[in-house]
Amino acid sequence: FVRIVVITERRFRIIHYDRGGALYSPLIDYHKDTNIFIRAILSLTSKSEEQLGLDTSVQWEIRDGRKVSGTITTSDKTYDLQGVDPSFTRRDIHGRGTVCWPATDPDTGEDLLIKDAWLWEADLDDRKEEYYYLEKARGIPGIMQMKSFEDRKGRASGEIKCFRPPTVDSGETGFYNRIFRRIVLVKYGGDLDEFQSQLEFICALRDAIEGTCLSSHRNRSRRSILHRDISSGNILLGLPGAPKGWRGILIDMDYAIEIPPDARGGAVMGGAGTRLFQAYYVLKGSGLHEYRPVQDYLDDLESFFYVMYVLMHQYIGVGKTTSVPFELEWGSDNMDTSAEAKRKVLDAPELNLDKVPEFWSQPCKDVLVAFHEFVGEMVRTKEEFVWDMTKAWDNRPMLSLYEDFDEHYARVLAPFDKAIEALTPKPKIMLRTGIDRSF
Repeated sequence: FVRIVVITERRFRIIHYDRGGALYSPLIDYHKDTNIFIRAILSLTSKSEEQLGLDTSVQWEIRDGRKVSGTITTSDKTYDLQGVDPSFTRRDIHGRGTVCWPATDPDTGEDLLIKDAWLWEADLDDRKEEYYYLEKARGIPGIMQMKSFEDRKGRASGEIKCFRPPTVDSGETGFYNRIFRRIVLVKYGGDLDEFQSQLEFICALRDAIEGTCLSSHRNRSRRSILHRDISSGNILLGLPGAPKGWRGILIDMDYAIEIPPDARGGAVMGGAGTRLFQAYYVLKGSGLHEYRPVQDYLDDLESFFYVMYVLMHQYIGVGKTTSVPFELEWGSDNMDTSAEAKRKVLDAPELNLDKVPEFWSQPCKDVLVAFHEFVGEMVRTKEEFVWDMTKAWDNRPMLSLYEDFDEHYARVLAPFDKAIEALTPKPKIMLRTGIDRSF
């Protein structure tokens, strides 16, 4: 948190900022209440970093007045920071305040990523903590792997309500408590759009897709785990030389949720995701809580298609991009505008490849075409079940559709595997004549 004092000729006010928002005190006449004024100034000039609102688990070595190195401590271990600046920071004062720190395990030398965030104590979606889903995903290829976590619930430095007067700790004031949580993660490569070849792009996307399949499969007997925020920024490239399954990594389980196997429409309160990549029925079902279909794995697959579609139109070469007009409608604040623009693409009998840059080879285009066919078919099939979502519909056909889970993923992944085979350089065979021949 941060506290400041505003002073006029006669009065002063203390303003408090934290991840839950801002508070301010009444205007106080310090000529009449001198003791309160002195106490306020002393509290704001304390030498205690914790009293000043700093996170004391992050410590810096200072030389010539500048930070040169630092450490970050979890509940059971101290790690070396790889620099003085985080790799990602959410700049908003109000909200999660997510910060990601590249770090090194001093014992093993392993590169790690430490993610800090202030998350709501209670959620309308009845979501669990991100570390809950990462724990379930241990050992699953294609899903970011967690080393450890720290939950500061119940600690003075771990809950926003501990920084505030008890009178504002109430939903009636619009305040909802947030809790600090830190996750130590394996560090992977850059974002998907940092691919260095078409083969790397296809491999990364394929393995991230398979990761969602394996994650759901492991827990399918009870509840299916949905990511719900598939986007280009939430898919990382694997580490150099990564084996099959680890060439692409799905990250950020903040919006993940468990869905009962017999869930009906309206079981999920509110659609999550990044607008540019949100699925059709996530957009069209917004506000129709009673009769909309539950968000499902087909929506996640649809979002993967949009990631591929967008990047294959944006990128005219490795590291080279161009603007694409459809982004304006797809990313529109108006959900219906975004949904209808995407539906227009999905309902096209054949995917128009005229706007796909020449950079992309035929194997990549073939994957996009097959993916388009699958996603369009699924959206139209759902429409036969739910119609316009303004009245009750029979859920049995939808549940029957989910029984083809394995077939659906097989249909999506098969074109990727075919493209990977076509794009993989063939080994060279040295003939006795000394001439290289590739077969």
